[in-house]
Amino acid sequence: HGQVLHEYLTQTVLPAVQQVQEKGLEEVFLKEMQRRWKNHQIMNRWLKRIFSYLDKCFLLQHNNSTLPQPLQEVGTNKFKTIIYNHCEPAMTQALLSVIDKERNGDDCDRSLAKSIVGLYENLGEYRRALEPAFLRATQQYCAQKRHQWQSTGGVAEYLVRAEDVVASEQLRVSELSPRSEWTLLRVVDYELLGQAQAQLLEHEASGCLRLLQHDKWEELNTMYRLLGRLEMYIHAAAMVEEEDEDEDIA
Repeated sequence: HGQVLHEYLTQTVLPAVQQVQEKGLEEVFLKEMQRRWKNHQIMNRWLKRIFSYLDKCFLLQHNNSTLPQPLQEVGTNKFKTIIYNHCEPAMTQALLSVIDKERNGDDCDRSLAKSIVGLYENLGEYRRALEPAFLRATQQYCAQKRHQWQSTGGVAEYLVRAEDVVASEQLRVSELSPRSEWTLLRVVDYELLGQAQAQLLEHEASGCLRLLQHDKWEELNTMYRLLGRLEMYIHAAAMVEEEDEDEDIA
């Protein structure tokens, strides 16, 4: 089983994936990885059915009580070692580039992105390889937007833009990887709101005081709602700290 997969992956799949990767077309490369992973899962299931019977017969004939490595696990590890380990840096970069293009208004096949995220998760690589890069790219995007907005508009405009980005990022991460939603939104809120909090409150021409003086209640409500998100993380951190203290006492 393992030898069959090894030969197929090294002689057929890897050269084909490398050829597509060299063309530098990110979405095409991701679609190729998606297709190859799906095909591998199908092939792995069929080989498992065939060889699982042979494995059982071998164990019975040799009175061997030691079970071999599960065939499904063998197949997954083969794909991870031969294909994923070779393509992971390029695949991560391609996925983040596609997400970044969507952030900037380009069309994006979100189902494709979700499928690639699923590949990382199935291989047990999401937390190690993709999530940190996803968070860094999000932080850089939000920091860039913050600097851009602070230099080109007032507080009211900033609040509207920030709220739109928070909503967009929340929708995106909830579809692509719900397990990262809390962590990613902390990054978004810190960059767009925490880092800009002083300017939003104290801006001489359009800050909180100026909004109060001109009865800008809608803008004030938006400011209260957004800055209130920062309090949410403070309370959450306090709860975690209390739980840690209780565990230490126990």
